[in-house]
Amino acid sequence: MPRIEKIIEIKSSPERVFAYVDDAKHVARHLTYGGGRIMGMKINPEASVIKRIENREKDYRFEAGSFVFNIKLVLDKTAMGTNLTILVDYELPYSWVGRIIDALFIRRYLKREVDRTLETCQKILEEEKRLSKSEGESLVKTARAVVTEFLKNNRKMKLDEKFENTFSFNSGVFVTINNPAGLRGCIGYPLPDKKLFNALVDAAIAAATEDPRFHSVSSDELDKITFEVTVLTPPIEIKVENISDYPSKIKVGRDGLIVKAGLNSGLLLPQVPQEYGWNEEQFLEHTCEKAGLPKDHWKKKETKIQKFEGIVFKEQSPNGNIVQVIL
Repeated sequence: MPRIEKIIEIKSSPERVFAYVDDAKHVARHLTYGGGRIMGMKINPEASVIKRIENREKDYRFEAGSFVFNIKLVLDKTAMGTNLTILVDYELPYSWVGRIIDALFIRRYLKREVDRTLETCQKILEEEKRLSKSEGESLVKTARAVVTEFLKNNRKMKLDEKFENTFSFNSGVFVTINNPAGLRGCIGYPLPDKKLFNALVDAAIAAATEDPRFHSVSSDELDKITFEVTVLTPPIEIKVENISDYPSKIKVGRDGLIVKAGLNSGLLLPQVPQEYGWNEEQFLEHTCEKAGLPKDHWKKKETKIQKFEGIVFKEQSPNGNIVQVIL
């Protein structure tokens, strides 16, 4: 059985690295899709999880007809962060055609994608929260410009190449719009599934026009609203032995929360509990309510709670000075 193995050191904790690679979308599907396509086979969209050790190992199995991938992700703590190893074993249909395709395409493709996947993990996890003030200003100004262009001309603004290159890494992001009366719209992406420059554009337009709590922002409001951009770290599931321990695992002023139960899900950004003066338990309650759940639903065993951090930049006044919000 052919095998590809590669290791890279990531300057981030095993907890954060595992939270990222624990989602098959971020690693395994990316590795397997092209290989299956080359073989002319349809990839099963779901991976079978063979083994899972929290913050240490995750083993997947993907199938595409008789084309099978076994992917092992191994994490080892180092003095500087985490060594992440990817091992890919794969089985091809046993025939001379399969051997030729492997020699010409599959192995070369997988080696390239293993390298690319590890580099992407490293870039996302090491660059999180490392935005300069000037980069934060650029994000907020672009969010405003994107919304202005969309409201006035009904089209997406074309971003310049320098901006795209600066924010070409994947990241979660939320855009918040406020007016003198309070919140006017807030929508974003909690997971690093998109390049930041693309996610920012989509989140800004959605915050202005698609937030179901409000009617669409009009161009007449542009001089009355302020923009705020929050760039997120990947969410980490909070693990506790006793449900009563959840508040002690959360820090108001640092963490944002995601609560999930069944089909319900709700998110509150790190700055929200500070603005309202909530403690950790109140923060949990309000996140449950945001998910459409009873406020004490965080105490239910089936409820999953994730936390994340964010770096926040905002306008102090409409089209005015932009500052970083210190959480």
